[in-house]
Amino acid sequence: MKRLIWLLVDGLPFELVERFATLLPTLGRAIANGNVARLKPCRPNCQTPPSLHALYSGLAPEMTGVTGYFLPRMDSEDPLSFDDAFSVDPAGRPEYIWGAVARNGGRLRLCHIPFAKERDIASAAVTVTQGFGKPLSGPTVHSLNANSTARLYERVGATWTARLRDGNVVLSDDMNQREIQLAPYTTELLDLGENLSAEVSLVFVDRSALLLEHGLWRPTVFGDAESVRELHAFCRNLPFQGATYSRLYRESGLGETLHDGGDGTAEKNLVFAVRSLARRFQAELLHSVQANDADLVMGYLPTVDLVLHELLGFIDPGSTYATTLARKLVEPLILEVLEEIDSFIASILKYAAPDIEVLVSADHGMAAIHRVFYPNTVLAQKGWLNLTQDGSIDVQRSRCFYHPAENGLFVLNQQWLDEQRMDANDLLTQVKELFVGVLGTPVEFISFGVKANKRPWDSRNYLQSPALTQAKADIKDVPIVPSRKTGDHCVYGADAALFGFIGDMRGGLLQQCSVFETWELGVTARRSLIGGCA
Repeated sequence: MKRLIWLLVDGLPFELVERFATLLPTLGRAIANGNVARLKPCRPNCQTPPSLHALYSGLAPEMTGVTGYFLPRMDSEDPLSFDDAFSVDPAGRPEYIWGAVARNGGRLRLCHIPFAKERDIASAAVTVTQGFGKPLSGPTVHSLNANSTARLYERVGATWTARLRDGNVVLSDDMNQREIQLAPYTTELLDLGENLSAEVSLVFVDRSALLLEHGLWRPTVFGDAESVRELHAFCRNLPFQGATYSRLYRESGLGETLHDGGDGTAEKNLVFAVRSLARRFQAELLHSVQANDADLVMGYLPTVDLVLHELLGFIDPGSTYATTLARKLVEPLILEVLEEIDSFIASILKYAAPDIEVLVSADHGMAAIHRVFYPNTVLAQKGWLNLTQDGSIDVQRSRCFYHPAENGLFVLNQQWLDEQRMDANDLLTQVKELFVGVLGTPVEFISFGVKANKRPWDSRNYLQSPALTQAKADIKDVPIVPSRKTGDHCVYGADAALFGFIGDMRGGLLQQCSVFETWELGVTARRSLIGGCA
């Protein structure tokens, strides 16, 4: 069996890496050497769950049934209901790449990779960590002034407090009589006792101190007992953060955003917070690389996805948000995130054993958006969608609707079509004409799956919104509003921005292929390890 390190950088667009390639020594070298490829977005939906399932299983969404972050339950009594794709097993219980390695006698180190279950790989696991879940204490933001005191991590019984003194924040552990001074834009580790530690950071908004209490999770770990103990000891001072400040940023909690005429402070604070989140992911993966005791080492980095969802539109020439000032302020912040990843990849290459291949890949790209479109609002105004008394969609009395799972699914009422003796394509043509009258630019539908006989719903069609537009299922007073989020990836499209980056960092994997389907990359990675028996 050969060996592989696979770093998944969530939401890393190929065109963004290409744009900054001359400033990214490691990734730029891979581009110059021709050791890169583009990753096509998953069809019909390129959100994270279907993309990860395709990458890790080597199966297309037609096989796994995973078509979004949320999965519509069209066969249930409530066709508006949906499941979280991270909480249900895909169709057929596919074998993932780590399962194939385990089946062939290999050893595994997986760092925060979803879908890996102990029951399937326990005997092969050196260490497997899974950090996402319910927090012991969620992120909290404290606004401090000269007369205020904030209690930190109260939910876990901590005795730390924070107060402002001479422009800095003083952190005090009242029980153990310790005191730490926290300077602006620095992060401090707090010992909470009970084998717990957590971090706080200090940022400023309009000269006012804002203390970020990053939250506390206790990741689950399984594997070889000694290796697990050693990993716990290594991570003792590397608390895991499982949430970001995206919502707070959009609501101007980190300062006035550029949407509203801000000066870039909010964006600086957002990137600072996201980079603090990245430390645990990076350190844990590098530790697994240096251990050099596994055939497959896998890691995950969320930082690019988290930043681009909020900031991509400020540097995209087509976006109304991309003013000259906004581009000047945001480009260096995005580059800062990319440079950190580039440097991290260089560290992986430095410490990886010479016989191990190194694959860096996205799961999808990211396209800029600047407006939100509410198709159900338009349908309701036209009388094609009706509501119940409680304001939800009356599916029986509606001829069509955009599904609340917001994975792109556009549902047609087959019973209504039969009564009207109308073909589905005729109704879709009418819908497209209706939507273009509102949006001013065309929409398209892509077909996915096969229509089942005698089903009350035709659930084969996915709405492709126009460029710079995100579709949402809510019913509002108006059909279009500006978007606070400025980057998105949902329904498959040919937009180059949705193509993810693939880097074959040691040149032994891609074999001159320039474009991969998502599932094809999964097959390629598996064969690089196991060959024809994958």
